[in-house]
Amino acid sequence: MISCLAFDSDRCKSCDFIKLTYEEGLNLKIEKIAKFFNASLIQKSIKSEVIEGYRNKGKFIVGGDLDNPIVGIPSPFNKNQISQLTDCPLHSSQINQIAILIRDSISEYRLTPYDMESKTGELKYIIISEGYKTEELSIRLGMRSLESFDRVKKLYSFLTSVNSNIKVFAFDVQAKHAAVFEGEEKLISESRYIHHRFGAVELASSTSNFFQVNSHVAEQLYQKVFDRFCTEDIGSSVDLFCGVGGFAQQISRFSKNVYGIEINSVAIACAKYSASKNNISNISFICDDANNFQNHISEAVDLLVVNPPRRGIGKDLCHLINKINPKFLVYSSCNATSLAADIEILSIQYKVESITPVDMFPLTGHLEVLCFLVRS
Repeated sequence: MISCLAFDSDRCKSCDFIKLTYEEGLNLKIEKIAKFFNASLIQKSIKSEVIEGYRNKGKFIVGGDLDNPIVGIPSPFNKNQISQLTDCPLHSSQINQIAILIRDSISEYRLTPYDMESKTGELKYIIISEGYKTEELSIRLGMRSLESFDRVKKLYSFLTSVNSNIKVFAFDVQAKHAAVFEGEEKLISESRYIHHRFGAVELASSTSNFFQVNSHVAEQLYQKVFDRFCTEDIGSSVDLFCGVGGFAQQISRFSKNVYGIEINSVAIACAKYSASKNNISNISFICDDANNFQNHISEAVDLLVVNPPRRGIGKDLCHLINKINPKFLVYSSCNATSLAADIEILSIQYKVESITPVDMFPLTGHLEVLCFLVRS
């Protein structure tokens, strides 16, 4: 068990299992997903070997005023109030340090916190990401308008003089009166990417793409897929919802050709950049909806990897997969309910080989599932 002042003082209640031992919390999560699957198929879990500081990303909203700014999250007891949270033990220490540094600079650079009630102020949110095994930092400030742009540029100069790990710094314009962590981006730094080292592969991420929040577990996840299929006779592989190309670049090591499909253009740019940097020439990354992947691939598919959002891949894509009938299917899911529903349709052509619980979010009630399926 870890100590968390934010939890004990009721500033944050996100970690449902923080008062349990790690094993107790993990077992409760496994019991929860076990009702969806044949118990004999559930394998040994991929555990998070790191608990404190495992999160490589911190998303903060900003409140208070110039004299007493607050950087944190919505209060667990009143969503209209903000709880200070620059001491989360799950964030890397560097993320917390930068959050504090920005908070303490708000007054000097006149970055008035946005007030939801009066709809006034400028600074809405802060997003900080850290590169795995590089400690490179990406920072994104969400502002109501361009009014403070020059002052934010000065803040960037100050921050980089204090911490040389800051490589990417972006200014988001988010004029909507809504709790949205996204806006029109203006890059202030020269660099666009931070780097993450996963064994033989280096991945890149930018300011507005999905990236697995627990790099320690993601590394084991990628390795699990590699170990299972590296000795199979794999010609063409497809990675749907490929993001920045984590699975695609790992499976490229044993596939003749790989196609990565992702609808987020920033993620595709990251994937292309890192593949080039890794000297990987047998991958084609394509920006499109996953359901359209057949428009880009003419040959038979031996291995198909899907890593969808919580809604799952849905019945249309399930039927399409059944139709093209790859030899092997890897399904990485963050929602056991949607996974089970999709497997029910896929079972027309596939049988489940194994189910592996993946503890991507230790101390919380969330559990990812890695499912291997083979053509029946």
